[in-house]
Amino acid sequence: MQRRNFQGAKALHPKYAKVIDAEKRLNEAKQRYQKDVRDRIEQSKTLIQQGRLDEAISLAEEALKIDSANVEAKTLLDKWKSDLQSIKKHLVLIEQFLKTEMIADAERELQSAKKLNQRYQPIVDAENRLNSKKNEFKQKQAQAQRLKAEGEALERQGSLENAVGKYKESVKIMPDKSLEEHIRELEAQIINKAQKKAAADRLWDECSTLAK
Repeated sequence: MQRRNFQGAKALHPKYAKVIDAEKRLNEAKQRYQKDVRDRIEQSKTLIQQGRLDEAISLAEEALKIDSANVEAKTLLDKWKSDLQSIKKHLVLIEQFLKTEMIADAERELQSAKKLNQRYQPIVDAENRLNSKKNEFKQKQAQAQRLKAEGEALERQGSLENAVGKYKESVKIMPDKSLEEHIRELEAQIINKAQKKAAADRLWDECSTLAK
């Protein structure tokens, strides 16, 4: 409205001192207005580089409120909002995979999130949790391997019951389908051996009775 009024006054009296002064104030206000928008956009870019995505989005929104026709502010805002939504989806999947110890899948989602903004704090936190889970997984894996090796040594010595005990401890820590199948095979051998022994004991008892 003020700009339209000024244009009307300028058309009537283009060299009138008050009109010239008003034009000067209007141009100064326009420059401040444009600088304010530029400053907000540049600040938002800096925030993005620092990983402060939420703050950057807020500043871009402020810039767009000041100048709704600013193409750069709108383009950046649309991109950052889209990135944020994608990051949130990746973070949800990372947590789900970590709970089920699907480390490789969690790693894949983390790398996808980092491509969008690797300094964003929730991504940094997720990476720390993933690294912690990796270390925990390695420790469990080493413990399971040690128990399995102990079971194998016992099995070679013919101590099948003790071997099975070690194997079961191992798969409880770290599931292993092939080892679980081996456990079932050994348990079948143990049962079969026990049945044969029981039959032999009965036969011996019967022979001893007849000998009397």
